[in-house]
Amino acid sequence: MNNLDLRNRRVLVTGASAGLGEELARQLATVYGAHPVLVARRRDKLEALAASLRSHDITPEVEAADLSDPAEAEALLSRIDSDARPLAGAIFNAGVTLFGPSTTHASAAMLNLLATNVNVPVVMLTEMARRFAKRPEGGALMVVSSLAGTAPLPWQALYGASKALVTSYGLCLGHELRDTPVSVTVFAPGGIATPMLDQLGGAYKKGDFGIMDVDQCARIALEGMLARESLVVPGLLNKLNRFLMKVGPRDLVMQSVTQIYRNALKAHSA
Repeated sequence: MNNLDLRNRRVLVTGASAGLGEELARQLATVYGAHPVLVARRRDKLEALAASLRSHDITPEVEAADLSDPAEAEALLSRIDSDARPLAGAIFNAGVTLFGPSTTHASAAMLNLLATNVNVPVVMLTEMARRFAKRPEGGALMVVSSLAGTAPLPWQALYGASKALVTSYGLCLGHELRDTPVSVTVFAPGGIATPMLDQLGGAYKKGDFGIMDVDQCARIALEGMLARESLVVPGLLNKLNRFLMKVGPRDLVMQSVTQIYRNALKAHSA
């Protein structure tokens, strides 16, 4: 399968109002000449990003949508993709996390996490794969997962579990589609200097060893997607961590995570 050329082609980016999604959209436009379809809840943030990209002779589109709602997700795909006006790629980046003891999370918050991180992106990923497979030009798909899905992650237990499912499903879907013009890339970063770090009680912060800059992460993610790689883990340290989390004794891995989060959890509780 040849590398993908996205110049003057439309690419969906969910979770594009901040963090990794915003940077992915920016690099798609400024580096690869693509026209990003920007999706998130916050229209004002999307409009500001779109305005900054138009100076690069790019025509971004703004779609405000709640991607924890399957009905909104279905309506979104109907609006933005058709055989007459097709997407060339889609990046499913929208996600949320919960930090703290699992028994303290409200049921509504847990269900929202599962809907946002698993239910809706899996359904959208599958639907776009179905559409791309019917078109001679195919397309490229990327789902943003996390190293958190590699091993059990105490105090981010549901987030890690959601990313484990997304990783497994994305890799399997890509394998099933290997004889079609459709590629599926799973992007599994470690810590990234984005606003999501602020939700972890100070366990990690920008500038800490191993926390990657968002622009570097986005560049590696897009290079992997365009090269149609099945799994992209950015950075040598993250690759090493993934290996150790896979082969290390489960109790040892969880104890290591416990040590990292203990002080942050105390501060978070206070």
